[in-house]
Amino acid sequence: MAEIEKITRQKEWYQLHLTSGEKLLVSEDQLVRYRLLKGQEVTPELLAEIKKSGAQEVGLQLAYHYLSYQLRSEKEVVKFLREKEVPNSTIKEIIWRLKELNLIDDRTFAESFVRTQANVGDKGPQVVAQKLKEKGVAPEVITEALLQYPLEQQISVAQHVAQRFLKRSSQDSFKVRQQKVKVHLAQKGFNQEVSQSALANLAPEKDDEQEAELLERLTAQAFHRYRNLPQDKRRQKVKETLYRKGFPYDELASLVDNFQEEE
Repeated sequence: MAEIEKITRQKEWYQLHLTSGEKLLVSEDQLVRYRLLKGQEVTPELLAEIKKSGAQEVGLQLAYHYLSYQLRSEKEVVKFLREKEVPNSTIKEIIWRLKELNLIDDRTFAESFVRTQANVGDKGPQVVAQKLKEKGVAPEVITEALLQYPLEQQISVAQHVAQRFLKRSSQDSFKVRQQKVKVHLAQKGFNQEVSQSALANLAPEKDDEQEAELLERLTAQAFHRYRNLPQDKRRQKVKETLYRKGFPYDELASLVDNFQEEE
């Protein structure tokens, strides 16, 4: 039969060192409840009971701490406890207790998550729904939670996302910027209806002077890139490059031909 060799303090926990070489992490409440003292004999039955109640108390405290920062889904809490090596049977008891205390509720979590994304995020409903799915939230709960993200707010967020993207893509032609921003909004989780409304509200207009300056600059860069090619091949590659960037062929062909004559 093992005895308690010593008891050491580890922050809010205590560790029992047994003569058998085993170490147990227990709470202060357990020390008092089981009257655990140095030199005390620990029967196999008492050891099993301490392990079971200890794992539950430790796991519950870990869960409290994890939930103190923000709301979590049930799946997230289960994953966290498993990573902390809490036994599966104990995790079930902990989850039941947390639900009883209303500390875990996937419906409340999902609604809060959607509201946060709608108010401070840059994701559309489709991406938000996918994230909730990954967090283990049931499909019907996700559908209801998305009601917290009304159409008007989706358009507003999409418009903000589009504005930021258009500023970053200033090195593209107007046509390419329009195409890219639509793809970007789709990747962010906004549907076609929302994207079209957002772009319509922005009403971006083509700046002919800016477009001409950009075309000249990109033409010079392309000629430099293909400088080692024969002249005819070089001119053709430059035209292909500029056309892929969304510039009208008539405009770019004229510029390339004139640029070539100046070489």
